[in-house]
Amino acid sequence: MWIGLIVIAVTAVVACIALAVISRDHVLGLCGAIFASAILLTPELPVVREKLTLCEGVMCLTWLAMLLRPQRLPALLPSQRVAVRRGVAFMAVIGVSLLLNTCDGDLELVRSLVETVNYLYGFGLFLTVVLLVDSWDKWKRCLWAWCGGTVIVCAVAVWSLAVSAPVWARDEFTGRISSTLRMSNQLPGYCIPVLTLVVMTAAMKDSRRATRLACTMLAVGIAIAVAGCGSRMGFLMLCFSAAMILWIGLRTADTSVFSRKIFLGMGAIAAAGILYVVASVWLNSEQSYAAGTTSPYERSTRLLVESLRGERSLDDTRTDQLHLVLAKTVQRPLFGVGPANFTAKFHVHEIHNTYAAVLGEEGIFGLLALIWWLAGTAYNGRLGLHLCRNTRRRLIITAVLIGFASLLLYGVAMFGLRQRPLWLMCGLVVALPRVTRRMQCNGPGNRYVPVSRLQPSGQASRRSGGLLWTPQP
Repeated sequence: MWIGLIVIAVTAVVACIALAVISRDHVLGLCGAIFASAILLTPELPVVREKLTLCEGVMCLTWLAMLLRPQRLPALLPSQRVAVRRGVAFMAVIGVSLLLNTCDGDLELVRSLVETVNYLYGFGLFLTVVLLVDSWDKWKRCLWAWCGGTVIVCAVAVWSLAVSAPVWARDEFTGRISSTLRMSNQLPGYCIPVLTLVVMTAAMKDSRRATRLACTMLAVGIAIAVAGCGSRMGFLMLCFSAAMILWIGLRTADTSVFSRKIFLGMGAIAAAGILYVVASVWLNSEQSYAAGTTSPYERSTRLLVESLRGERSLDDTRTDQLHLVLAKTVQRPLFGVGPANFTAKFHVHEIHNTYAAVLGEEGIFGLLALIWWLAGTAYNGRLGLHLCRNTRRRLIITAVLIGFASLLLYGVAMFGLRQRPLWLMCGLVVALPRVTRRMQCNGPGNRYVPVSRLQPSGQASRRSGGLLWTPQP
């Protein structure tokens, strides 16, 4: 009893100190929540199960600080307001789906309410990022907090390879790495979005030697962690990131801010490593895939090779789930069967596809609202990139947009709306227009240039494939 009281008292004191600190700088709380998203190992509680983690505690303190000590925030730009309204529309469709299925009595109410609150919490993360992040410094701090969390995940992932590693860092039977996250499938969704950014920072000419070394080690750690989780889509995201790194290095005309040699070298090493793994598995025909004996580093590649040889299907589970969703959506096509009710109603496991899960649970209107919101998010990212005139920052923005694209790709194989990275990344992307506009207004010798005057910068733009943009004089 006394130990419990001491723990509660210490927790209360720490929370009060954190609240006082966050009240002075709300973005600090947001950065803390992004960092804490890398640590999801918490006791499983009744009703909410494992959904309450350190990230939720930090975000609650941040929201409380915003209420107790509000700070004046610049108004959102029209494109940002449109994206927020589309997000509200998506939340409204989820609410209508919950209400209609509750009225029909064909719903596990507690389970659906928890899922709806989870959606609202994710949208709260998105909205908080959009409201608080209004400058390049704040935007960069959020990215560094994400990289800091990735360091924790990768460090524990590498540690899990040692004999003395903790048992919770990897699955004992399959050997798949989960690190500080609950499931191995959550690892690529947190680490991959910052991979291109880390490589970009290492290749910057003005980066210090220590920063370059740290970023290079982190990039290697991400590759080890993602490959060790044994996820097929994680392996595909690694290939996608390596291809994008090579594309940026080859297509960007202005090399005054980054070393093309370092950039292409890291991309080539990544591509060569991927090709080596694929070739070694392809040539080794003595062993077939087995969950308990095949190394997680070979799992995704061996499944791919065996599917190409016609020895097995690449993924029966997700294909069967997709067919089931399409078949059952006919019963309630408009608003679906209700949040988190598809698995309970049709006795299947979680749908491993963001878009198919939304179609089954929130119907056609839910899927259209989700795509509408994501399209508005992507538009804000494109607008922010076009408004930015600084070559170095434009490359960093491009790296973040590649991370956003990788999360959309990952949604094909995982239900990403139950994970925090998608909501946080969407917030960072929607925040871009205001961040880059403020840079234009406040930067030395810069002024804001309307979007209508942004044109490709002649020969440099043609050589860079439209990646680099400058305002028309």
